[in-house]
Amino acid sequence: MSIQRYLFLLIISIVTLATFGAALHGYRAAMSELEMILDQELVSLAHSLTSVKSTEVVVKQENQTPFAYQVWQNQQLVVRSSNSPEIPLTGFTQGFGYKNFLGARWRVYCQQFAQRWVMVAQRQNQRIVSAERVLLTSITPVVITIPLIGLLVLLAVRTSLSPLRNLSKQLKAKSADELEPVALVKNSKELEPIVDTINSVLARLKSSFAREKRLASDAAHELRTPISVLNIAAHNLVSSYQNNSLTTDSFEELQQGVERMAHVVEQILALNRTSPENFNHCLVALDIQSILQSVIAKLYVRIEDKQQTVSLDSQSYWVKGDEFSLQTLFENLVSNANKYAGKGCEIKLSTQLNGQELCVIVEDNGPGIAVAEREKIFDRFYRLEQARQNTGVTGCGLGMSIVKHIVELHQGRIALEQSVLGGLKVLVFIPLAQGAQRQSNGS
Repeated sequence: MSIQRYLFLLIISIVTLATFGAALHGYRAAMSELEMILDQELVSLAHSLTSVKSTEVVVKQENQTPFAYQVWQNQQLVVRSSNSPEIPLTGFTQGFGYKNFLGARWRVYCQQFAQRWVMVAQRQNQRIVSAERVLLTSITPVVITIPLIGLLVLLAVRTSLSPLRNLSKQLKAKSADELEPVALVKNSKELEPIVDTINSVLARLKSSFAREKRLASDAAHELRTPISVLNIAAHNLVSSYQNNSLTTDSFEELQQGVERMAHVVEQILALNRTSPENFNHCLVALDIQSILQSVIAKLYVRIEDKQQTVSLDSQSYWVKGDEFSLQTLFENLVSNANKYAGKGCEIKLSTQLNGQELCVIVEDNGPGIAVAEREKIFDRFYRLEQARQNTGVTGCGLGMSIVKHIVELHQGRIALEQSVLGGLKVLVFIPLAQGAQRQSNGS
């Protein structure tokens, strides 16, 4: 059943029941009032008969006359209407009662005046007819009004549900690839949260599809190079084997190609895992100092291979985040410093409070990045010219894009500056977990 039909039937049922309930109450009140009026009529008739004088004992009346009467004096019938019996209509007791005669039910009233007893009666069906007239008079306007109320209710329900119908039409008209937000010309407050939720879902879907499409296109383009390199290396290896001229250079070339391919795949998987759709919204409190120590330990062999020094100046600061994502973030930053700062360079990690944020700083004394190119390195698959020319460095241009993406997932921000050490300085601002400052002060 549609909402419109349900509301219409519900409202009409309530209105009808309430109307007829009120009419029934009015009928009962009218009947009570009418009963009093008709009884008063009998009393008045009895008073008017106290002084009646007639030469005839029986006064001629039609049998269908609604009233009958008797006047008794000293137990003798003095006067009676022709439609009343010769026996007393009721006992000689003052008050009202009922009596059956002439094949009908009568309302009887008896009253004593001096030596006379006056008895009057009225047909009960006459009273019922009068009550029915009152009921018909009161109920007729109600019966006539209910259809009009029904039309007004239907119009009101249809008008109230028109925004919902418009929303339904827009959603039905959308194709599978149409993800534009819906908009109602005539909106209502109740539908605003629904429309906002639908538009939010459509926006996320649109963003997700665009991101996946761009990622697939860029990944396919970026993987083409290492695949070609692998094909060439494999061909050279086969040729060298056939010519009996195998050297370690052929295997090193193949190894570099495999490493590059593995790095690209690893970064693409990390980027996909940290997408909003897969991000763990049940974040937990994490100690940044512990995460930075873990990153340094994981990359220490690479740092040693390049005769670099690494230092950490931090204490326990707690943030609310996803452990894998933060590990990936700082691992990419330290790995970039390790790869591009140069042999024998210095890498420094430090933390400092910045209001309700924690600032994590990664800096080195390498060549740094020109100001004009600092924003570009956050683009996917973008690599600096010197990085592309350095064939000894494995990279695909996804690292800083992943870093910025993870920072945004944690409602943080990232900035690039010139380090006092001479190289690049990366500042990552992440909101502190609730009570993190108190924990740090107490530690």
